[in-house]
Amino acid sequence: MTGFDDYVNNGDCAVVADELYSYLDEKVIPRMEDFNILSWWKTNANMYPTLARIARDILAIPITTVASESAFSTSGRVVSPHRLKSEAISQFATYLEEEQDEQDEQENDLLQLFQPFGVITKLVMLRAKNQALLQMQDVPSAINALQFYTNVQPTIRGRNVYVQFSSHQELTTMEQNAQGRGFQALIQYQLRPSAVVARSSLQGRNIYDGCCQLDIQFSNLDELQVNYNNERSRDFTNPNLPAEQKGRPSQSGYSEAGGMYAPGARAVAFPQMANAAAIAAAFGGGLPPGITGTNDRCTVLVSNLNSDRIDEDKLFNLFSLYGNIIRIKLLRNKPDHALVQMGDGFQAELAVHFLKGALLFGKRLEVNFSKHPNITQGADTHEYMNSNLNRFNRNAAKNYRYCCSPTKMIHLSTLPQDVTEEEIVSHLEEHGSIVNTKLFEMNGKKQALVLFETEEQATEALVCKHASSLGGSIIRISFSQLQSIRENSQ
Repeated sequence: MTGFDDYVNNGDCAVVADELYSYLDEKVIPRMEDFNILSWWKTNANMYPTLARIARDILAIPITTVASESAFSTSGRVVSPHRLKSEAISQFATYLEEEQDEQDEQENDLLQLFQPFGVITKLVMLRAKNQALLQMQDVPSAINALQFYTNVQPTIRGRNVYVQFSSHQELTTMEQNAQGRGFQALIQYQLRPSAVVARSSLQGRNIYDGCCQLDIQFSNLDELQVNYNNERSRDFTNPNLPAEQKGRPSQSGYSEAGGMYAPGARAVAFPQMANAAAIAAAFGGGLPPGITGTNDRCTVLVSNLNSDRIDEDKLFNLFSLYGNIIRIKLLRNKPDHALVQMGDGFQAELAVHFLKGALLFGKRLEVNFSKHPNITQGADTHEYMNSNLNRFNRNAAKNYRYCCSPTKMIHLSTLPQDVTEEEIVSHLEEHGSIVNTKLFEMNGKKQALVLFETEEQATEALVCKHASSLGGSIIRISFSQLQSIRENSQ
């Protein structure tokens, strides 16, 4: 209080009082929506120096009262005339989107370096350390990649990348970390004594040397109910179970994630990114005429669609012949237009090259590169990044070799073992006149060739029936480059 006592003793109170009375005698300023009170006090600080300092201190205090409506409205507290403006929110959202896009590009660039050497099963981006952990499906693939990049300096976005083996034998997944319990599985034997012997023999054993110790307990369940034969469940007494739910309701087969990811890693697809080595391996050293292999635009604009008959799944079935699909968006303001984002620029170039001018549902498609580098996620966007129906997650080089323009002949695979030609014709004949069919077996699996009268009919059958259920199996359809069906065609 010493400063206050000096202030009173020096008689400055009268000066302040005159300043206050002078301020109160000022005419009231008319109300204006754009009136800036801070600017007013700054302008009049010489006339009212003490009051200006008081105003500066008081006006700097944030409002702490909360209206009852604001207490229950998040948007009212976040965006209001007193706080953030919509422009600031938009700028912040754009910043986050650009930040996410940059992270996605880094992941894709990293995948592009290693996918020619084998299947990538897990990826963890350690962004704080500018490092990443990447796990290949097998040790030889990892060795080949490391040996190759010992002689060739890899780069990502202009920066050198250095590759070495990690001390970790395997990346731990979120499922393994869940409550510290590790992976769990239920196994049903035909006989109870077999289960007793298995537990006695395997309890405490390691799956791999020094890790994955088994803890085996008897379950309270009397019997397992298995509905699908896939990577997560299998009934060995019934090999005809479908791989997924029949009827393909609401994107179930199209958008399910097919893998597990390490902690801290987002669920990312592993499309086979094309580089010089992968392209050369796929096409025997030479690209098809008209394909440059240098395109870097991943998004394709498709126009002149039949808006009454097309949907995202049908576009997926067609475009997935040429690469992995990230997402698809039908443009609501232009119902005959759609955007398709492919796994990389080479796959997009294949789609544009082979599908431009193709006939589908009575319309000749226009397929061109889009000015948009990618499709922004939203309510109208269908995600296919993690779809287990993407064809290029494995055997990319083999799938590239089969890329071609639509033909009259389609090839069917993953057929049920007891399927007949009559069932195949019945399944497809609604899409056009079938000229000839051939059912054959290769590597113990049933496959078929179906020749339609026109390319448009074959294309319609492919986009409508790929990934559909036939005899309890989810069938796969692609175009065949064969011109006719011979008795020895396989």
